[in-house]
Amino acid sequence: MRFGIKELIFVLLMAGLVASSYIFVFKPAAEKRTGRERDIADRQKALADLKTATTGIGDLEKKIADLQQAIVFFESKLPLLVPATAREALANHPHQPVEARQDHDQRRRDAGADDHEHLL
Repeated sequence: MRFGIKELIFVLLMAGLVASSYIFVFKPAAEKRTGRERDIADRQKALADLKTATTGIGDLEKKIADLQQAIVFFESKLPLLVPATAREALANHPHQPVEARQDHDQRRRDAGADDHEHLL
């Protein structure tokens, strides 16, 4: 087989085809892929940050309920110095458990009965 000018041009065209396919196809696809991998990593980091930020939210509701029960307990130990409207506002607070509100209402009724006994 003779290796002439036609064969040389054919080999150069094939090498150019390989080089152009690398430049115009494979290189941009690799850049897109690395960009998407970077975006995925950023979003996963943001998701992990969100999870760490929201881990204690369920515990906060329980802690709020416990603290409100403690307030009701300590309030029951103190003399009734708080005006009735303020006590009602505290007792009907939406974050206060229903049991604590009922306990507070019962103590208020008991205290109200004691306050009026001296008038009879």
